[in-house]
Amino acid sequence: MTPAANELDHVQRGAWINLLLPGAGLVLCGATMAGLVVGVVFAVSANIALVATLLFPDDFGPGPRALAIGVAGGVYLGGQIRYAQTVRGLQRAAAVRERRERLGRTQRLLASGDVAGALQAIAPLTEANPDDLVAAYRLAQVLMAAGNGHAARVAWKRVKQLDRHRLYAQQVAEAEQHLRSALG
Repeated sequence: MTPAANELDHVQRGAWINLLLPGAGLVLCGATMAGLVVGVVFAVSANIALVATLLFPDDFGPGPRALAIGVAGGVYLGGQIRYAQTVRGLQRAAAVRERRERLGRTQRLLASGDVAGALQAIAPLTEANPDDLVAAYRLAQVLMAAGNGHAARVAWKRVKQLDRHRLYAQQVAEAEQHLRSALG
């Protein structure tokens, strides 16, 4: 099982657990304090609601019963929302790690002269997010190192288009000049 499939399975299992026991899915995702708070507040309010509604309905008025049921329902719903937010944050962090790893691998392979490996490493990033400036810049570097002049020219134009703050203006200008002299 791949790490991504394993993570997806872990998230789905956590979602089911969080539906049955609010807060437990949060604990599985690493948000221990949030999971414990949700779990304890839900358990206490649900128990008070059960006691007030089923065991001693004459001892509790409709106001406290409604409050306990409302708090239990609100905490349950809040726990589900917090779980979704936590999972989204974990997925975002995993995507950032993957991007950083691919960019680093591309740079290392390019520095060692493995242009084919560098192209293979950067391709998924540029396909997943064509508006990523750094990935577009690395792709242009790889295509230029590969000697693919026409594809490199298109890639450098894409970098120039994405670079609104002109962070890579000097590199783009140098690459365009080099490509003009090489391609004519």
